[in-house]
Amino acid sequence: MAKSLAILVVHGNHLADDVLDVNLKDLIEEITLIHYHINKLSVVQSGKSVIVFELKNLLKQNDFVLLIDKLQTSLTFRYLQEVFNFPDCTDCLNYPLYTKLLIYDNLIKLHPVVYLSRLFVIQDLNLKLVFDNILKNHLKWFNKKKTFTKNIRVNSYDLLESIDQNDFGVEIKHIEQDSTPVLQLHSYDFDKLIDCQRYILKKLSCQCYPDTYSLEDSYSNNQCFSHVQQATECIEKCISDYGLDNIFISFNGGKDCTVLLHLVLSVLKRKYPEYKSPLVCMYIRSANPFPEVNHFIEMVRDFYNLEIVTLTKGVREGLELFLESRINMKACLMGTRRTDPFSQNLETFQMTDSSWPQVMRISPLLDWHYSEIWDYLLYYQVPYCRLYDDGYTSLGSVDNTVKNPYLLYSMDDSETYLPAYKLLDGNTERSGRV
Repeated sequence: MAKSLAILVVHGNHLADDVLDVNLKDLIEEITLIHYHINKLSVVQSGKSVIVFELKNLLKQNDFVLLIDKLQTSLTFRYLQEVFNFPDCTDCLNYPLYTKLLIYDNLIKLHPVVYLSRLFVIQDLNLKLVFDNILKNHLKWFNKKKTFTKNIRVNSYDLLESIDQNDFGVEIKHIEQDSTPVLQLHSYDFDKLIDCQRYILKKLSCQCYPDTYSLEDSYSNNQCFSHVQQATECIEKCISDYGLDNIFISFNGGKDCTVLLHLVLSVLKRKYPEYKSPLVCMYIRSANPFPEVNHFIEMVRDFYNLEIVTLTKGVREGLELFLESRINMKACLMGTRRTDPFSQNLETFQMTDSSWPQVMRISPLLDWHYSEIWDYLLYYQVPYCRLYDDGYTSLGSVDNTVKNPYLLYSMDDSETYLPAYKLLDGNTERSGRV
């Protein structure tokens, strides 16, 4: 399904109608060519209440919004702070906190496109130049049709005669790696790929061996991805300090640790391609977990070849049991963010409290905002638990988690819950916890 996009033009005397119309027509044609559905074009006069109201509605109704405003005043960006309830930032050069600047570094003098939480703000009237040189690649990445790939090493292709790829909707190729026969599975559907993989492994029993997976390299030194670069460098330092065999990930299937897992695996693929041991994950399972969470964890385990150690005790007792059985483990990578309970004063590298089992806690995502978590998942198209598409924003157990009331949306005499990535105010992330 094509992603939806709305365009909001802040109209003023500085824009001639005929020039604006021509530029908008070109922009809409270009956006349509990269397979976006233009859901709405709205033109409003400058004013706080009008802009804030329209932006909130458009962001709830669409996957992305383009705001075209050539006023270039800090006033418009203050309106955006109200839309997302971001705090004031005295060091942000008039841009809201968590803003990303998409810059074209060339002889053509273009203002940066300002990006935050699915909203692109364009400050140049020459919309085609902006689209071609800045916006196009970012929109294409968000709308890219993701192909999931899995390699399975086998002893012989002769064993595969009874496997019909049409049964799963998965493309199966026969290739060779280091003179070893390999089945390469391709699918746009993550679940179908895993189902096919499981069937093959069961069919061939011990005669085949799961190998690699497809993974986008998430490392970037672009200013827009500086938080990703910092998290990556934190993970690299963890591996350098403690060694790959002495670290584990705290993984419970939530959005934050899903981002963390993807980052860690990206580092392994880029810097340690010869490391083949399964990455160890500790899963502290609640007494009454969501079935969807357990299903997602099992899917991720099989796709990334993880070793998931499931414990049903409390966090402290579970950690103690885990460390007693794996005395080599020295550091735990966690998806903790500063907005999590009791985490406001946490350091990126910090030992557990003295009354707890001793292990170094490492939190690469500590200063990420809620919107940055979802930007990452959507941009790299990382599989995540399907509950987040049903109105949940913070997952605990069935007993203490409901859909976030701030995602309840009324339209045309009906009500529905929006997906988690459409939550505008990250401060309400835990409003579904009871």
